[in-house]
Amino acid sequence: MIDLDRTDVQHKLPCCGVTAVALFSGASFSDVWDFIAKRKRGNWKGSTYHSDQRAALKQFNKGRTVAMAVPQRMTLKTFAEKHALPGHIYMIRTTGHQQILKDGYVVDQAGKKPVDEHWGKSKIVKHFWVKRA
Repeated sequence: MIDLDRTDVQHKLPCCGVTAVALFSGASFSDVWDFIAKRKRGNWKGSTYHSDQRAALKQFNKGRTVAMAVPQRMTLKTFAEKHALPGHIYMIRTTGHQQILKDGYVVDQAGKKPVDEHWGKSKIVKHFWVKRA
């Protein structure tokens, strides 16, 4: 069972990718952080690239690790309303951000909010991972 109300993933750092992988895979935030930190140099503060997230998913997620492209240009809100299936959890990469979507709620390092109240609801979806919750 995936817990979207975990407090260990809430941070003020730019760590949306680490947070999303931890929530999507069920791994601890610190385990995902440590894994990605080994791939980085210098004074890393938490930002990730698609390749970092893909490697972390391969390490921690039991199941699909291939990102799926969206069929057309759409916002996070549109994706949530028209394409997201109930009972499925999505790890979504938007322009400059990574978040989790499940049953109309978006979760990132700032916490859990309904998609209508999420600050990034107008961001464009680039690709996503999906699995049954």
